Amino acid sequence: MQIDFNFAGGIPGIPMRLLRDARAIDLPIIGGNSVPFPESVASTITLRIWWPGYLQYSRRMTMRKASGLLMRSELAMAISEVYKDFIEEAREDPKDPGQAKWRVGRGHITVNDLILLRMFKVSQGSWQADVQLETD
Repeated sequence: MQIDFNFAGGIPGIPMRLLRDARAIDLPIIGGNSVPFPESVASTITLRIWWPGYLQYSRRMTMRKASGLLMRSELAMAISEVYKDFIEEAREDPKDPGQAKWRVGRGHITVNDLILLRMFKVSQGSWQADVQLETD
């Protein structure tokens, strides 16, 4: 299963810098107000991040709220928050100096440099996001 994140008009991906506050819920995301999961999805999933030069990072995410499953726009915001946490926790501890161009943290790659393209299921309850660096 794959969930795409695109702007209306067919623009691929959503810059994570736009997902950082509550107004992101109103971004013109294709299907932003729809639920991208089947009703049978687990109430929590694990989002895994494999980033060059760092140990694998994973974080549990809640897929449900009181009114039901997360909408696509809410899911995008939650994924952005996990990436922000990863960068904050990993910035001081790169594991492979040979991957210096992928270093995260202040003065390097931050969540504001990333574009969320899609999220896909890796295995039961385990998901991964596909991101790219935003270029000027």
